[in-house]
Amino acid sequence: MDRIMIDTQNVIDSLQKIYKKRGLTQKKAYEIVYKYDPANCPSETTIARIFRKGATAENFRWESTLRPIANAFLELEKIDSTDDPEEQAYKSIMKLKKDQLNIANDEKEEEKAKYHQRIEEETAKFQNSLDFAMQQIKLKDERIDLLMRQNERLSIMNNRMLEQFMDCPLKNKGCIDES
Repeated sequence: MDRIMIDTQNVIDSLQKIYKKRGLTQKKAYEIVYKYDPANCPSETTIARIFRKGATAENFRWESTLRPIANAFLELEKIDSTDDPEEQAYKSIMKLKKDQLNIANDEKEEEKAKYHQRIEEETAKFQNSLDFAMQQIKLKDERIDLLMRQNERLSIMNNRMLEQFMDCPLKNKGCIDES
C-alpha cells in the first residue's frame, strides 16, 4: 500500500486563499465549519490560528484540524461549474485525497480484523492445549493418589504380617527356622 502524503502547508495556504477570497471573518469561518460537520469541528481559536498570517503545518494535525475545515470550505461533495478553475482543482485534489484516505482506512480496518481473528484463533489453540495439559495433569495426580493409597495399604499389611510373624508362638518354640 502506498503511503498517502498530504502537504499540510499547501492545504493551509489554500484554505487561507479561500478565506481571503470570500472575505470571511474568524467567527464566520467557524460557523461554516460547525454547520458542515459539528461533530468534528475544531475550536474557534484553532480556526483563528489557522487563518493567521504565518500559520505553519507543524502546529496542526490533518485529521482532527485541517480536514474538517477543508471539507467545509471546499464542500468536496459538490464541485460547481461556477467555481473558478483553481478552486475546482483544489476540490478535485482534496476529494481524491479524501477518497484515498478512506480506502487506506478501510484496508487498515480489514488488516486489523484479520489480525484480531488470527489472535483469537491462536488464543483458542493455546487454550485447548492448556486445557489438555491440565486434564493430563489431573489424571496423573489421580493415578498417583491411587498408587499412594495402595502403597499405604500394602505397607500396613506388611507391618501387620511382620508383627504376626514376630509374635508367632511357633517361632518362639523353635518350630520355624529364622534364617
